[in-house]
Amino acid sequence: MNTKVGDIVSTSDILSLPSNSAVFFTVGVGGGKSHFCKHQLYDAAEIRDTQILYVINRKNPRDQFGKELYFANKKDRITITTYQAIESLILSGDGYDLSPFYYIVLDEYHHFIADTTVDIYTDLVVDLILNASCVRFLLSATPYGTDVYLKEQFSARGIYYTTYILPASYSMMKLQLFYNDDLMDSIANKAIREDVKAIFFSNNIKRLYALYKKYEDRSMFICSEYNANYSQHINEELKNKMISSERLPVQFLFATTCLDIGFNVKDTSIKYIVCDLDDIDQIKQCIGRRRVLHQYDTFQVYVKGLSNLYMTSKIKSWEQQISKVQYLMDYGSKAFVQRYRYDRNIRFDSDLICFDVDADGNCNLQPIYLGYLYYLYRIQRYQSIIDSDMNYRQYLLRELGCGTCESIAKTSKINWRYEYLESIQGELLLGHEARVKLYKALGYYRDNKNLIRSLTGLNEALLNDNLPFQIDTVVVRNPLTTGKLTGWRVKSIV
Repeated sequence: MNTKVGDIVSTSDILSLPSNSAVFFTVGVGGGKSHFCKHQLYDAAEIRDTQILYVINRKNPRDQFGKELYFANKKDRITITTYQAIESLILSGDGYDLSPFYYIVLDEYHHFIADTTVDIYTDLVVDLILNASCVRFLLSATPYGTDVYLKEQFSARGIYYTTYILPASYSMMKLQLFYNDDLMDSIANKAIREDVKAIFFSNNIKRLYALYKKYEDRSMFICSEYNANYSQHINEELKNKMISSERLPVQFLFATTCLDIGFNVKDTSIKYIVCDLDDIDQIKQCIGRRRVLHQYDTFQVYVKGLSNLYMTSKIKSWEQQISKVQYLMDYGSKAFVQRYRYDRNIRFDSDLICFDVDADGNCNLQPIYLGYLYYLYRIQRYQSIIDSDMNYRQYLLRELGCGTCESIAKTSKINWRYEYLESIQGELLLGHEARVKLYKALGYYRDNKNLIRSLTGLNEALLNDNLPFQIDTVVVRNPLTTGKLTGWRVKSIV
């Protein structure tokens, strides 16, 4: 079994830390973080007669850990809250007082960067933590580069920090790649025949919900409670039962990776985990939801396969997304306004830019820097796979160290086309070169074996292939001249 945090950091080690310091733990899910807080850290707080603040990203693990503390009789010195609760108080103007807490635990601290796609205020809590005088414990299995950023900030402030790395072991699982989305249906039917349980993770909420409805009598569905279109389908009774019992109360769980799905299950009857995800760090987090109870507790994990074409397309899309904020950081507000003053396509939240108003009422443009770091991290992660001279299967095998990894189904052109179109939807394709790349990537041919290049022909081919996408003509103003530019844009039609 894995080495635990409490095995390498004792109560005396904690007591010897400087009063204003930071300890980073790169710890796999199931690395004994809560046990460490309830024992070694609690004992240190008792000796110092002080308090511990435990900050977590999601309500579900907050409630789960709260119950653990209650039954362990440890709530007298440990206060639990969420990053969002602190953030809300800061935004309200009330602020959050950290002075009662000598020790602060920042669980899943990759939240500061990883969740900027849904929360652009994470830097408010970062600033609070950086400027506090306390001993900080920062724990995550997948730091998303947040550790690099925070260490730079601690160094700039002269704050001592140290790092412990406890890599997770995935040797208990068998890994297989899939390319055909129908596989999730096949796994569900296989689980039914074998009378075992399965968890399905995906960020494609439409696909996930459709599967849930198909197996509704034996399943449950979880997404962010802030999702206006789907949150009403969450069965709170089943969710709470899962959290309290740490077992899956139904045969299937269909879950997104959004804010409110944090949970742990200790259920050996879960034999299949399906990750329809394109983020290795998310995959690690999702696999870790299913705790391993003993050396013979094995299960099968299915991960969506990725092509170099898909990753290259995503890199290009992300580079385009951060291009404006990169320009702002390189040249400043005045140059940015001069460069983009006629650009009607600027969306400040998605372009990672905000207004900063100083005490005198002066307004300046500022980068949403942690959001920028998220996309930079994703770009670097994909680029490292492409540059590794390994295919995705080989890279995953090395990353997870899980023994063997097989591809269980060969992809069809239609599946690759879906993947490709999904990766570039919404992206503005300007110029002849961009259009050529699109129709060559799709690779549709007429009966006379000529490549289909026209917009009408491509849309007809997509319709015939049952692909839920359409390519539209888009006219935009040329920011450098008074003329207009014509481009293409892929959009979803479901």
